[in-house]
Amino acid sequence: MRKILWTCLCLLTVMFGWGAPAASAYDMKPVAFVVLDHTDQVTATVYREWRQQVKQAYYAPNYIVENNDNFGMQASEVIAKTGKSTSKLERADLRAIAEATGTQVVALVAVNRMEEVPLMMMHSPWDDDNSDWVRVYTSADIYLYKYAEDKMLKKHIRDVDTKETPNVTHPETLIKWELRKVANTMENRPQI
Repeated sequence: MRKILWTCLCLLTVMFGWGAPAASAYDMKPVAFVVLDHTDQVTATVYREWRQQVKQAYYAPNYIVENNDNFGMQASEVIAKTGKSTSKLERADLRAIAEATGTQVVALVAVNRMEEVPLMMMHSPWDDDNSDWVRVYTSADIYLYKYAEDKMLKKHIRDVDTKETPNVTHPETLIKWELRKVANTMENRPQI
């Protein structure tokens, strides 16, 4: 009877982790995802889509993308102290943002322009194709910085594209895929 109780106690200890240290088995490195929106067009849905691209590159159990509204204010303060525009940030500036936010990885997206302008086309009566055209303006700066390795990647998006309405790539989609490319390049992963 004593052996059965001892075996059950050991089994419960192993199953439920009693007696195990409270520390995590993994060293979770915090990731700061910061969007500086100068257009007021980044909605919560767009923010979540962009954040998902970072989460796919920096996933658990090694990384955790933190939800902290203060990261944007801290990054803005650091950038304001440098006196630079978001297109001219350097490694030292991103290191200062990482230190201010207390994170190991900083993903910064500064959106300067996201605009779609419909173009008025003159259609002739003999024209079978009455499609509308749209001119899309996209201007954004993407930075990714890893504090431990002191490694930085940046991508400046400056795109003006004119296409038929059904074939338009929306600016938020273009920024999302460029963010994904930068994150995959930083982590030496294949581009998908």
